[in-house]
Amino acid sequence: MKNTIKSLAGTRKGIAEVKAKIDRLNEAISLSPLGERVAKATDLLRQLQEDAKYYRESIDEMAETYYLSTKDKHPHAAVTVKVGKEFTYDEFDAVVWAINTKQMQLLSIKKTAFEKIPRAGVEIPCVTVKEKISTSVKSDLNEYL
Repeated sequence: MKNTIKSLAGTRKGIAEVKAKIDRLNEAISLSPLGERVAKATDLLRQLQEDAKYYRESIDEMAETYYLSTKDKHPHAAVTVKVGKEFTYDEFDAVVWAINTKQMQLLSIKKTAFEKIPRAGVEIPCVTVKEKISTSVKSDLNEYL
């Protein structure tokens, strides 16, 4: 294990060095004339993306208005309106309904809340508690190089 930890430490050090080199290169590029062109292109791209979002939202609004007044789902050759259903309900009432109508397949359990009970030492007949083993490795392994 000692040699593997040393190898991991060396690899992590190499990763840090390469990341630092990439950061220095990116900084040098950004200060160059080419980097300035990339920055301008990035700004233009951001503005175009904002414009596209605005136009898309406008099309959505217009298409919805058109559909509501005509019931036509094709306000334009490039646009199709899709109509679905959205449900609003109180979750507690839904659970009560599922229990009362014996629709148990609709019910689910909140695992984290449920698992707090046996974690606190309370025995639940249907729960088996097993040890789960995991490991952690220090992030700073320089002392092992």
